[in-house]
Amino acid sequence: MVLINLNHMVATLAVCLALSSYLVLKRYGFPEKIAIGSGILCILLVAMFWTSVLLGTGDDDDD
Repeated sequence: MVLINLNHMVATLAVCLALSSYLVLKRYGFPEKIAIGSGILCILLVAMFWTSVLLGTGDDDDD
């Protein structure tokens, strides 16, 4: 049984965003390094955003 949670969905959407940005930049004639860099940057930005969301929702146990 495969359980897909919200983290898996966000990771899948990040990969889709990276792939689509790479393909758009390649279509408009940007160099390969810029297209690959934009894909990597998309994944990093989504990872940083999602990490901050997860850190912000943690329960604070102040005893």
